[in-house]
Amino acid sequence: MHDPEVVVATLVAAFDDDPLTSWLFPDAEARRAALPHVFGPAVAASSAAEELAVAGDGSAVAVWLPPADHDAEIGGDRELPASFLPHLERLEIFNRLVLAPGPTPKACPRIWRRVRPAVGRCTNATASETWGSRSCCPADHRSGRCGGTRRPTTRRTDMSVTSEIIAGGDGDFMTVRKVTAAGGQREIGRALAAEAVATFGWAPVLVDPVVNRARRTWFERNWPQHHERMRGAAEAVGADFDDDRVHLDGLTGVPSGSACSVTYLRPSATKEGHGLFGRNYDFFTTSAEEIFAALGGPEPTAPRPPMASTPYVLNSIPDVGPSTTVLTMNELDGCMEGINEHGLAVALLIADAENTAPPVEAGPQVGISSAQLPRFVLDTCATADEAKQALLGAKQYDLGVPLHYLIADAAGNAFIWERGDAGTEHIIDIDGDALCLTNHLVHKRQTGELPPDNEETLRTYVRYQKLLDRTGGSVMSGELLRATLDEIGFDATNAGRYPVRTLWRTVFDLDERTMSTRFYLGDTATGGLRHSAELTFGPGLLAG
Repeated sequence: MHDPEVVVATLVAAFDDDPLTSWLFPDAEARRAALPHVFGPAVAASSAAEELAVAGDGSAVAVWLPPADHDAEIGGDRELPASFLPHLERLEIFNRLVLAPGPTPKACPRIWRRVRPAVGRCTNATASETWGSRSCCPADHRSGRCGGTRRPTTRRTDMSVTSEIIAGGDGDFMTVRKVTAAGGQREIGRALAAEAVATFGWAPVLVDPVVNRARRTWFERNWPQHHERMRGAAEAVGADFDDDRVHLDGLTGVPSGSACSVTYLRPSATKEGHGLFGRNYDFFTTSAEEIFAALGGPEPTAPRPPMASTPYVLNSIPDVGPSTTVLTMNELDGCMEGINEHGLAVALLIADAENTAPPVEAGPQVGISSAQLPRFVLDTCATADEAKQALLGAKQYDLGVPLHYLIADAAGNAFIWERGDAGTEHIIDIDGDALCLTNHLVHKRQTGELPPDNEETLRTYVRYQKLLDRTGGSVMSGELLRATLDEIGFDATNAGRYPVRTLWRTVFDLDERTMSTRFYLGDTATGGLRHSAELTFGPGLLAG
């Protein structure tokens, strides 16, 4: 027999800094008080089933809860301990997203005691290893370490969600998270909504029911993937999807937009023989309120975190349709850039840095918003030509902050999408080996010399000209493309009057279907950028 208190103590120590338990119980003392109540009943049940394995002095344990053909309750009828009470909302979200898929357990207010029926669960842990590195728990689905197998390359039909911090953290400008969700679009939407609740405090808002009904109808007809994800968002927060008053997308706490530089190189123009798509995401290091105050809006009423301090890499592997990998600053139902399994990539940029003003307070409109447009393209298109047709047929709105987009495919086709005066739409096709874009409207500057920059243009013309010079007439490589992006990036020495930095640098390899990104973590003592290692994700890596 093994001392259950020793076994529980090992599990508590192992999961003390685990991403999931840290989210469920953010306060460290509360977490240590709560976790014995989580693991105690599980250890008792596993021991009773003779499935508890303990190594030596108890420093390593494996807990197995065998499959059940009924709704199992661990711990009898004990009430929730006091340490759980401040965290009921997150526990309820966790229960809906992780413990409830598949056959639905019976209603039970003691959600921490539910065991998903007909599924065996195991938790392997030592005092230094947690679910993040050793798990075959259904909530993790990493598998391969408890006698299971690695994720198959064929599409799954069950739901799988993982969430982890991949760069930055305490003491850094940003904390970068990656969420991988596999399953139906509704389940993916449910997972993203729960993440938005946890990170941004997102909640559905009431809107004009006439407009909202038309929005849902438009999505159902033109973007069914998003329509289904909205259904999942409703489930995540217990809202009625059919209530015309409830706005169920906009999974963020703040609005979007960016400065930035991008360039696309055809396969014929690269040493690797692959289409390469490079981008600097240049943005402010302040809160949204401070940004808009600098642009002429009202002064902030209270301190808020920087607008770009919690970016996400989102891997979606739907049952039907293309897998996508996107990078978003703050909108979990939109993105700043991304790539799909067909090798189609897209990035957004501020269209006119010199004349940008705060967005109007008009609320959601019918059609796709500026930050939703890249997701719409990646969900519904496989080639640049398909993207042109989709955008020409789509209703779009920007609430007064116009963006433009560079879209490219693996076959060497690329174009810029812009909207001009009086609602006109413009497609600027690649002409030559490269296509470049910064923060001025290209359809207005296709001929003649570029004007000089000023304090409001954020060096858009200088950056654009350097991209043209570096990519014109000579064979590039991934290494040279990265060096070029670094040359035109923003740091403390060249940002000018605005607190702008290159918050990340991305290079897409469209043949490999990968996205390689490094993230800004802070300034160096000399004003340069301190950044993470470059990380590679993408459909080409089976969801990164």
